[in-house]
Amino acid sequence: MIAVACLPFRFGVVATPQRGPEQWLATARRVADQGYTTLLMPDGLQLLAPGPALATAAAATPGLRITISADYAEALAPVVERLTGT
Repeated sequence: MIAVACLPFRFGVVATPQRGPEQWLATARRVADQGYTTLLMPDGLQLLAPGPALATAAAATPGLRITISADYAEALAPVVERLTGT
């Protein structure tokens, strides 16, 4: 028989800063207040830099996990094609 550890089930929210730092901090606090454990921010060419935004959110919401949700596959496809010839 295989022993399975019971880990807590966590929920997260994906969000991006839209209207300035005050709104972003309010969003981060609302995420934490509603019981979510993780705030994810996408990283993309047309979006704000996630590092400073997530650092600000982390400072305002101790205990909230933060992470970057990055998907570069679409942006890198032309580069990969050029390098590999496929």
